[in-house]
Amino acid sequence: MNAELFRCRLAELIAQKGVSEVQMSRDLGRSKGYVQSLTSGRAMPTMKVFFQICDYLRLSPAQFFDVPEEGEQAEIIRRFLATDRATLRAIDELIRRIS
Repeated sequence: MNAELFRCRLAELIAQKGVSEVQMSRDLGRSKGYVQSLTSGRAMPTMKVFFQICDYLRLSPAQFFDVPEEGEQAEIIRRFLATDRATLRAIDELIRRIS
C-alpha cells in the first residue's frame, strides 16, 4: 500500500469510528495535529505508531489493509480463500512453476 492509499484508508477508518483527528491524536498521546499530518499525507507513522493506531481502531494490521476490491480479481481472491488446504497447495505449486 502506498502513502496515498494509506492516508485515504486511515481517513476512512477514522470516519467510521466517529472520532475527530484531534481526539485520536490526543488519545494516542501525540500532538493535536499528528493524525491530521497522517491523513493529509505530510507524514507516515513508524511501525510502533501504526500498531498503536490499529489497536486504537480495534483492527489487526491485516484488517487495516483489507480494502474491499471489486471485479474479477476480488472474485478470484474470494474463491481462493474458500478452497481447501490441498487445493491451496496445488495452486501455490502452479504459481511457482509459472512465475
